[in-house]
Amino acid sequence: MKVSISGRIEGVAKTRYLEKRKVVQKPALTVLHVKTLERIVLGKAAETYSGFDRHCAGFFCFTVYARARFSDSQASANIMLDVTEGDDGPCGFLEASITRSKTSYSLERKTRYLPIVAPVNGLLDEPWGIAWHKLMAELGVVLREGQPLLSSPVTGGGFSFLPISAEHAARILRDLLRRELGDSADIRKLGTHSLKRTLLSWLAKYGAEQGLRAVLGYHSSHCGTELVYARDNLSKPLRVLGEMTNAVAVDKFRPDSTRSGYFPRGRPAIDDGEPLDQDELESSSSGSEDEEAPDHDEVEKACDDIAHWEPRPGLRESIGRGMSFTESGDVRVQLSDAMLRRLPIHVSLCDS
Repeated sequence: MKVSISGRIEGVAKTRYLEKRKVVQKPALTVLHVKTLERIVLGKAAETYSGFDRHCAGFFCFTVYARARFSDSQASANIMLDVTEGDDGPCGFLEASITRSKTSYSLERKTRYLPIVAPVNGLLDEPWGIAWHKLMAELGVVLREGQPLLSSPVTGGGFSFLPISAEHAARILRDLLRRELGDSADIRKLGTHSLKRTLLSWLAKYGAEQGLRAVLGYHSSHCGTELVYARDNLSKPLRVLGEMTNAVAVDKFRPDSTRSGYFPRGRPAIDDGEPLDQDELESSSSGSEDEEAPDHDEVEKACDDIAHWEPRPGLRESIGRGMSFTESGDVRVQLSDAMLRRLPIHVSLCDS
């Protein structure tokens, strides 16, 4: 088979690609946003929240601290709690293993488990992870493989088997923050991808090297598949992650400040032996499309181009005359211009 490359086709393809919708990048959560979600989970917020609202806040905290995509967190229903008592109180991790991941595009990866790990300790003194795990047991959340971790509640108690969409989850996230902090432009810009981006952005500002951030962000293209899918390789990255979150908790590191104000008490020493890269991983911030903002306009335009059809003469005019009653009791309804333009699709089944 002979394959030829046309310069004209390449030029047209590049031109059309530049006309595609620009990727909308979601901002990272601020320190105040993360602390607010933790307070809601712990039941220490200013407002009174239902068990489902607290469960949603816990799910968002898990997605933040696990550096996971929304879809990966939804597939983490086989979650387990691993906690030990230390001198400073309980510490440990919430761990889950998933097989269906956005980065699992090869057959080999689809048959291997990807470990998703989140520390139970956050920015507050009380661990949010332990409180959330206990809350899920009280609410009857089913923690097993194949069950969505965040689903809609049903009447009479319990949860359905249908997962909440990314668009719906983004609205819940913004509503929870608005109830505590009031409406603001920063909250209106947030989406589900903001959860994954938060700690990866903080780590970049903290000075963590790129390979470590790649492992924590589950990006195998930067560090290799074996490093991402091997559970024990997360040990050092999780220690650095814990150091960074502790620095934020005690106000030694301020990721929401300008570049000159990240370290108000002096820059901490990081023993990596490699030059530090302050830039975020491209795949962690701009490599993912905005899941909760589907482009409906492009779909509708394509439907109009494909399903072009005209009714019999006079049908549009008879429907667009307005609402009136006939002798037989039938009702004629006046349609808007937008509906009239789409009339061929709606009446094609009844007009033959």
